[in-house]
Amino acid sequence: MKLKLFLIGIIHTSKKDYNKMIESAEKYNIDSILFENRKDTLWTWENFKKEPFFVLSYAFYSILIIFFQKDFKAVREIHEKRGIPVHSIDLKIAEIVKKGHKWYNPFIFIIFFISATVYLFLSGNPLTNPFVFVIVFFFSLILYLAYFIFLSVNIHREQNMANKSIRIIKKYHYKKPLLIVGKFHKDRIKEYVEKEGVSIKEID
Repeated sequence: MKLKLFLIGIIHTSKKDYNKMIESAEKYNIDSILFENRKDTLWTWENFKKEPFFVLSYAFYSILIIFFQKDFKAVREIHEKRGIPVHSIDLKIAEIVKKGHKWYNPFIFIIFFISATVYLFLSGNPLTNPFVFVIVFFFSLILYLAYFIFLSVNIHREQNMANKSIRIIKKYHYKKPLLIVGKFHKDRIKEYVEKEGVSIKEID
């Protein structure tokens, strides 16, 4: 029997996509959720030792996004209402750190920090104000996270999510799984899944 799944590409903070997830679960009577999420711990000494700026930037991002993120809320509500299982399909933090780690990464952060400092100085901001360096530091963390996300494309993150989704569907014999991923990842994941002969219903 040919495997099939329903696929949604979302913006994590979108109210519209929150409604789409809730409505799709009911409309298609889904029996499981495959979710772009991970369950391991960010704050480990091994992660921090290898990639201190990634750990700090990801923690900063998590604090910012927690107030605006809608996908976690939607998945939790679907799970509680329908009583269906939720599976995390993303790479673990430790795997991302291991695969994205480069010896020169700290220098990338330093370049971001110096560039932002020079820009603020040339814009007329006095460097005698300590608050300026706080702004520069957190802005540099955001840039570094974007850089690390770019690296994640090259460590086969989407292929891993596609392969893991297929393994889960086969293992538990799901008939109507709903795969929820960010819009940025959707097309590549769809391509990988279809190559494995899985039938996809894309929800727009």
